[in-house]
Amino acid sequence: MIWDAVLGFLRHPHVEQIYGYGVYGQLQSGVVYSYSYLFGDTLQPIYEHAHNLALQTVLDFGYVGLASLAFLVVRSAQGLEHRARLNDSAAALAMLALLLVLALSGTTESYPSYFSLDTLALFVLSCATASSNGDVRSPSAEAHTRDAAAGYRGDLRPR
Repeated sequence: MIWDAVLGFLRHPHVEQIYGYGVYGQLQSGVVYSYSYLFGDTLQPIYEHAHNLALQTVLDFGYVGLASLAFLVVRSAQGLEHRARLNDSAAALAMLALLLVLALSGTTESYPSYFSLDTLALFVLSCATASSNGDVRSPSAEAHTRDAAAGYRGDLRPR
């Protein structure tokens, strides 16, 4: 019902759909009034989001924002997958799984976005990890590698 209302609205092109209506695009565009009755028991039903990350992104940031988000998710997933293979990194694999779970949760909710700052923070963290220059390893693995290269055996005696 919500998606039908938003899709029906988006079927009628407006120039604002290129860059979006801004934060709370469902309210700024007026589309929320076609489904807010579903949330009559909430305090302010006009602030209910589209319950789909792609649809909400189009309302908020337009098709340009949706394309940017899709590019970010794909590139981040590729980067994390590459790091997981290259470094045999469980941390990179875990971050990839987190990124995919967050992206998939967007099919039924408008997360990760400003509607849920905790999921947005996790999303930003996983994308930042994908774009970082260093290895994605646990600190203990890095310390072990560094110590092994320096000849440290785990005790204080020199070799």
